[in-house]
Amino acid sequence: MEALEILFNSPWYWLIAGVLLAAAEAAAPGILLLWIGLGAIAVGIFVAIWPDAPLTAQLIVLAICMLAAVLSGIRYQSRAKNSDGASSLNSGLTNYVGRQATAISDFQSGSGRVRVDDTFYSATSPDPVTQGETVIIRAVHNGVFLVGKGLKSAEASGGANT
Repeated sequence: MEALEILFNSPWYWLIAGVLLAAAEAAAPGILLLWIGLGAIAVGIFVAIWPDAPLTAQLIVLAICMLAAVLSGIRYQSRAKNSDGASSLNSGLTNYVGRQATAISDFQSGSGRVRVDDTFYSATSPDPVTQGETVIIRAVHNGVFLVGKGLKSAEASGGANT
């Protein structure tokens, strides 16, 4: 036990362990090693300020700092995810809302197919749409575009000052 206390009385062991854990997180992301590493770095700073801190105090500081780091990380990630209303990563078809599409067939009973760039999609429209007509993607519902005729919303509201 005495050997452990001698080992933990040096801030360098904590600092090195913290840096190694943070580096390991870069190699294997998602394992939460970063938070443990930040806690170890904080304990290293604590031991540098109070060199005679008992091992139990060091472990309590480690637990508190790890908990604070994890909670801060969760809060940061949820704020970053919701900063624009939703994560833009893997948002799929919603990225197409507001873009123009070309009908590749006449819409039958309000349903048809449209082309955006080089890909074909299912679409519905309250308006009659004929083959070759340009439509605007208004929304996405269950993987199907809701399209309509007319100008893009910015152009319709006079957004283009010409």
